[in-house]
Amino acid sequence: MEAIGRVEFFDPTKTNLGLFPTTPYRSCLRLPRSRKFDALWAGFCMTNIRSSLLKELIIHRGEFVSGGLLSEKIAVSRVSIKNHMDQLSEAGFEIEAVRNRGYCLKRSPSTFQSDAFRFHLETDIPGSQVLTFDAIDSTNLELDRRLNAGEPTPIVVIAGSQTQGKGRRGNQWESHSGSNLYLSLGFRPNLPISRIGQFTLWLGTQLAAELRKTLDLKVMVKWPNDLYLNGRKLAGILTEAKIDTDHVQHLIVGLGLNINATEEFFPESLKKKGTSLRIELKKELEFNSLAADIARTLFEASQSYFEGCKEEQIQAVWNQFDFLVGKRVQATAPGGVIEGIAAGIDERGELRIRLHDGTFYTVNSGEVTMAFEK
Repeated sequence: MEAIGRVEFFDPTKTNLGLFPTTPYRSCLRLPRSRKFDALWAGFCMTNIRSSLLKELIIHRGEFVSGGLLSEKIAVSRVSIKNHMDQLSEAGFEIEAVRNRGYCLKRSPSTFQSDAFRFHLETDIPGSQVLTFDAIDSTNLELDRRLNAGEPTPIVVIAGSQTQGKGRRGNQWESHSGSNLYLSLGFRPNLPISRIGQFTLWLGTQLAAELRKTLDLKVMVKWPNDLYLNGRKLAGILTEAKIDTDHVQHLIVGLGLNINATEEFFPESLKKKGTSLRIELKKELEFNSLAADIARTLFEASQSYFEGCKEEQIQAVWNQFDFLVGKRVQATAPGGVIEGIAAGIDERGELRIRLHDGTFYTVNSGEVTMAFEK
């Protein structure tokens, strides 16, 4: 499926979030004139102006910035400034305009907006390629295509919606709302295959820790890849790897996180099982700054893991976020269904289940459920 996104020209020497330089690319690239190119060029210029305006508004958030100053700084007319402000308002930015004072950003959108996401992410993921889409088949699939084509890493892919969102073991992930986060990161780590097992566990604990710190919510991690809040599923992490004989060629981390979804978002079968940050906090969140914080958290957690995070460190951290510990669970096993009490993870990251006779059974893959999930 062809993704619907932005036409972007990337200059790696710039550190202004991909905001476009003023160099006339038509003359630099010596491209022939055509209606198609003129349309692309017009879209390129319009995106550049909106990005520059948004940058100024966010920097001076809560303050008025005069139209004259913006006109001089961005080198466009005041009429053009007003038109672009109107477009930003239509995109969900609450902007106050007062005669002789200028423009003031009051509130950012509660849904995904590419320019705002890029601004908040800034240069916090060094050397990264940041790709934004309004709609896509799957952020993980897009990353896989690009990594297989040999593109350099790290790569960040974020989309407003997905048509083929998926979870662990091929399960469908509801991802048609622009108010939730659909994000993937791609790496080429120098990592032996033996170290893949605990990677998702580590990411889950670090993301839960960040959400606890920033939102004061007791987010837990359900083995091996789900985030839970007040007994309901909040997010899922899907890790996919391409491997050779003994090393990882590339690694993809996909995240689906319910941010501003309302109760109506969830199908009837999931209304009692799923939740969102908005539902739990009883208020809308500013989407793009939070999304950038989460992307940064996943990147930093991945880098720390690649640099040699120890097994005992992961096991100790896991104990602080373990959603299943002490709960009665069922797990599929080669000989049938195993039932017992979840008892944490071992040094390999496998789930330990205490059986009725006091012995322990370890699970390294498969489905683990609780009574209320049946």
